[in-house]
Amino acid sequence: MDRSVQNSILKDFFATWVDEIETKETIYTVYKNHKYLLDPHTAVAWKALEKYWLLTSDDTYSIVLSTASPFKFNDCVLGAINPAVAAENQEAFASLHALADTTGNPLPPNLAALEHMPELHNLSIPKEEMEATIKSILGVK
Repeated sequence: MDRSVQNSILKDFFATWVDEIETKETIYTVYKNHKYLLDPHTAVAWKALEKYWLLTSDDTYSIVLSTASPFKFNDCVLGAINPAVAAENQEAFASLHALADTTGNPLPPNLAALEHMPELHNLSIPKEEMEATIKSILGVK
């Protein structure tokens, strides 16, 4: 890439990466300081914004938009908020309830309903058999 094009792009865009440890630390810190429960994707955005502020000294007001429920990632979020409780609640629905109990946030009704629904799909396929299995399901030779 032409250096002038790259420099032009860097005037308008900032990029960084956030690892799993930083993600969990961010979930914990935001919950501890603001009582706001972040999902992992939003925690990455939050931490990236913090890095941006640190590296650029740009103090412009900013928005981090959350689009996912932390309950969709209950094991990760609970593990960040309270690792001891997460260790005691390894099963998915136990973890879901433990996250609600630990934070005082209500379970989303659609996720709560899943616990009492029948399991419809439980096929487990080794990767080597994936193509043949899909063709078989679709009736393709």
